[in-house]
Amino acid sequence: MFQARYTAKAIKAMVDTPQDREAAARPLIESVGGKLHHLFFSFGAEDIVALIEAPDDNAMAAGAMAVETPLEEEHRDAPGVSPRERLG
Repeated sequence: MFQARYTAKAIKAMVDTPQDREAAARPLIESVGGKLHHLFFSFGAEDIVALIEAPDDNAMAAGAMAVETPLEEEHRDAPGVSPRERLG
């Protein structure tokens, strides 16, 4: 799971020049073997949340870079583990 918070400057730029971030990110994530399941703009602590499935941490990092922008204030990635994977 990728989460990010944008700066006020980034939000203004996205309002002034709207872009489909999901359409831009999807082929980049797929090019490193990942899959973008969902991308949401949210109302809360984070401005954007993306559910990205990736074969390994390097691919996840590349997928996160495809979603983020240079005007992000901060972001974090949190790996998800299914109950079956957790039980081993």
